[in-house]
Amino acid sequence: MIDNFDGTIQSREGRCTITFKGDDTVPLSVCTQLVKRLAREAPRCVQLVCDLASPAHVWARALQGTTLPSVKAFIFDTPSQTQTRQGENSIGDLAAVLAACPHLERLFATGDLDLSPTRHESLRELYLLGDPLSPVLFDGLGGCQFPRLERLAISLASDAGPVKSQALRQALRELRAPPREVHVKGLDHIDQTLEALALQGLPPSWKVLTLDGSWGDDDDPEELRTLLQRHASAFGTLEHLGLPEDLEVDGVPVRTESAPEQRDLFLPSVYETW
Repeated sequence: MIDNFDGTIQSREGRCTITFKGDDTVPLSVCTQLVKRLAREAPRCVQLVCDLASPAHVWARALQGTTLPSVKAFIFDTPSQTQTRQGENSIGDLAAVLAACPHLERLFATGDLDLSPTRHESLRELYLLGDPLSPVLFDGLGGCQFPRLERLAISLASDAGPVKSQALRQALRELRAPPREVHVKGLDHIDQTLEALALQGLPPSWKVLTLDGSWGDDDDPEELRTLLQRHASAFGTLEHLGLPEDLEVDGVPVRTESAPEQRDLFLPSVYETW
């Protein structure tokens, strides 16, 4: 029992789910006790759920000086709430989660997210969702090193979108990681993003790229086809380019957004088996 904790803790089959309830920010003393319990129980997966209450920066503070070597997956998401409803939820700096979980392989987080430049040796999948995500987040992401990253999935916004993508494009250019898959949702100008990615050059590790959102000022399919043809050498290195428009372009493996791997990436179903 944790004194004065207004919430629930469920532990089963290596998974620990903590639900914060109420209208106030969770006290540091409560988060510290919860972290100690996680250290004792050594779960494989940890999920934090906000039933109105949010731990905010207090969770990151509670993790300082703690190591949770058993944790392979960390989820900050409330499956009963929309992405928009979770827009103000926070657990502080995600770098604190990464530092406390040296063997973490999967991280899924929704809300008002923050990330300082950091290095993590084990992270393979990173999912970031907000409404909207802050440009400050991408400043930090661009300074990160994730040498084992395989999948990067970013939902820039839901109801608050589409969102300007300059900060994201810079982060993708600077991020030191070799993802095979990059998925972005909520873009304001897919055409500008395609142009910028082609001009800067796609990293050789990228094999799957899916972009969703608004095409921009000109949604003429012929203009889009011309853009892709102009950069066929860049996008031709991909195995799959997913776009919300059905186009046929010689030398570019374009498919529509209907591919199930993109539709499900930003839903709770992606982490149900973690």
